[in-house]
Amino acid sequence: MVWRAGHGDEAAMREAMQKICQDYWPPVYAYIRRQGKSEQDAQDLTQDFFCRIIRRNWFAKADPAKGRLRNYLFTCLINFLRDAHRSSMADKRGNGVATLSLTDAEGHYHREAVDHLSPDRLFQRRWAMHLVEKAMETTAREYGRRQLGPLFDALQSRLLEADDAGLHAAELAGQLGMTHGALRVALCRLRNRFREVLMAEVGQTIASTDPAEIRAEMVALLEFL
Repeated sequence: MVWRAGHGDEAAMREAMQKICQDYWPPVYAYIRRQGKSEQDAQDLTQDFFCRIIRRNWFAKADPAKGRLRNYLFTCLINFLRDAHRSSMADKRGNGVATLSLTDAEGHYHREAVDHLSPDRLFQRRWAMHLVEKAMETTAREYGRRQLGPLFDALQSRLLEADDAGLHAAELAGQLGMTHGALRVALCRLRNRFREVLMAEVGQTIASTDPAEIRAEMVALLEFL
C-alpha cells in the first residue's frame, strides 16, 4: 500500500495515501499531545501532517528495504514538527483533501498516555496497540459472521495472555453452555486465529510475508506494550 501511495495513477495513489493516513493517525496524535500540545492543537497538527504527506507525496520517497513504515512516519513527523514551529502553517488545511476522522482522539490518548512514557516511546506503544486493536476488530467481525460473537466477547480479554490463569473456566463454560474442555479448545482456536490476523497486520506494515521477519517485528512491538 505504501508503494501504491507513492506510485501509479493519481486515483490509486490518493486512495492508498488516505487509507494509510486514516489507519495510522493515533500514534501521531499521541506523540504530538505528549509534546505538550493542547487537544485542539494536536488535532490540527495531526490533520496538517497527514494532509502534507498527501499533497507532497512523501510516500514516493519511502523504500521498504530501508526500514519500517512506523519508523518512516516517525521521522517524517519529527521533521514536520520542526518545520511547523518555524512557520505560520500558511497552507490552508487540506487544500481540498478530505480531512481525517479523529474519532475519540483524546480517548485513545488517555488510555495509553502512561505518565512515565517519553513521547518517542508513547508513539511506539500507540503504534503497537493500534495494530492489536485492528487485529481484535478483524477477529471479532469473523466470529460475528460465524454467529460466535458472544464467544469472542467472553474470551477477548484472554487473547494476549500466555496461559489460562484466572479464566474461571467452569463458571464461564456454564454461562456459554459449553463444557470445560470445549471452552479451552475454543480459547486455543481463538488465540491461534487472533495471532494469525495480528501477524498479517504486522506483515502489511513491513511489506513482508516472511514469518521470521514478521515475528521479529512483533517481538519489537510487544516490548512497548
